[in-house]
Amino acid sequence: MATMSVDFSSVLESLVNHGVKKIQDNPIRKVVFVLGNESADLDSIVGSVSYAYLSTLSCPLDTVYLPIIQIPRSDFSLRPACEFVFQKCDISTVSLIFLDEISDHLSTISTSYSISLILIDHNKLMGIWNQFADKVDTILDHHHDEGLYLNIRERCIEKVGSATSLVVLKFKDEWKKKLNEENTQNWYKSIANLLLSAILIDTVLLDSSIDRTTQKDQEAVDFLLDILQPPNHETFIKNYHDEIKNAKFNITHLSSFDLLRKDYKEYNLEWTIKNETKTCVMGISSVGWILKDWILREGGIERFMEVVGNYMQEKKLDLEIIMLTFDYKGEVRFKREMVIYSRRGPFCQKEVLEKFEETIELKEVKIFGNEDNRKEKEESIFKYYEQKNITMSRKKVYPIIKDLVSAK
Repeated sequence: MATMSVDFSSVLESLVNHGVKKIQDNPIRKVVFVLGNESADLDSIVGSVSYAYLSTLSCPLDTVYLPIIQIPRSDFSLRPACEFVFQKCDISTVSLIFLDEISDHLSTISTSYSISLILIDHNKLMGIWNQFADKVDTILDHHHDEGLYLNIRERCIEKVGSATSLVVLKFKDEWKKKLNEENTQNWYKSIANLLLSAILIDTVLLDSSIDRTTQKDQEAVDFLLDILQPPNHETFIKNYHDEIKNAKFNITHLSSFDLLRKDYKEYNLEWTIKNETKTCVMGISSVGWILKDWILREGGIERFMEVVGNYMQEKKLDLEIIMLTFDYKGEVRFKREMVIYSRRGPFCQKEVLEKFEETIELKEVKIFGNEDNRKEKEESIFKYYEQKNITMSRKKVYPIIKDLVSAK
C-alpha cells in the first residue's frame, strides 16, 4: 500500500522557518488549520488528518491545509490504537503536526497569511485557539451543540456515531470522480483504511443496539468498503475492529497519571444560586480498563484516591469523572464503570448527585465487598459505580451534567 503523499510537517517548516511564500512555485496566501479536539482520540485524529489530506488534493494552489493534533508529540505514544492504525495504513507520523510544534508559530502565520479554522469532532475552540474565534469556517461534529459560530460557511453537527463519518460523506462525491484517475487508487486505499478505523471503533463495529451508530455511519463504511474491496466485508471489518480494539486496550503498562490524561476533556460548569454565579472545573477521563484491576495495581483504594487527587490538583479540578470501558470474560457487549471524585461543586449536593445517578443508571458498588465506597472529607465525595446504561458515552454524559447544573 502506498503511503500518504502530503508531508504536513515539512509544509509547516517551510512556512515558518524559511519564510517562503511559495510551495512548488505556487504563491501561498491562505493557511487552513484543521483541528481535532483536545482529547486527541482516534476519531479526532483520523478525521482531521483525512480532512486535510482530501482537501489538499483539490484545493486552490494558493492554499495549504494543516491538520493539528491537539497534544504534544511525546503524548502520541499514550494512544496505542492510533499508533497501530497509522502503522497499518503505512502513514508516517513524522509527517503530522502536533500542538507543541505549532503553538510558537501561530502569531507569525496569522500575520503572514490569511487563516481559517476547520473544527473536526468538536464545536468549541479551546486554549490557544480561542483568539481565532472569528476565523472558524467549518464544523463537522457529533457532540453536544454549544451554540457557537452560527454564521460560518458550513456547520454540520449531527448525532452520528463517528465524526469521521461526516468527513467521508463530505468528500464522497468528489472522491468517486477521482477513483479512476491514474496513480490515485493506492493513495485512496490508504486513506480509506484510515477513515474506516475510526468509524469502526467509535460505532463499536456498527452496533445499533447500544445507540452508537446511524444510517450515515453505515453509508460511510459501505463507501469505504467499495474502495477497499475486501473479499468478505463482514469478516474484514470484524478482524480490523478487533485488531484496533486489542491495541486500544493495551494500556496497563501506563502510569495512572498517563491513563487519566491520555483521553481527557475538561469543561467549565457555571450556574446561579440566589443571583450568585458558581463555577466548577470538571475533567472527564476515558480509560479502557477494569477498575478493580487498576486499584489493585496501585496498592489499594487509599492509594488510588491519592493518585486521582494528585491528578486533580495538577489540573486544578473541582470534579473528576473517570469513565471506564472494557470487555469482560469474552462477553460480546462491553461494560462500563464510573468513578466520581468531587472536592466541591454541584455533585457535593446530594440531590444533584442522586439525579445524575438515576439518569445515567449508576449502581454504586463495593469493589472488594467490604469497603466504604463513600469517602467524605471536607464535603468531598469519592464513589464508584457500575454503569447500567452503556449507551451513555462521554459526549452524552457532559450535556446531562450541564443541564442538571443549569437547572439548579
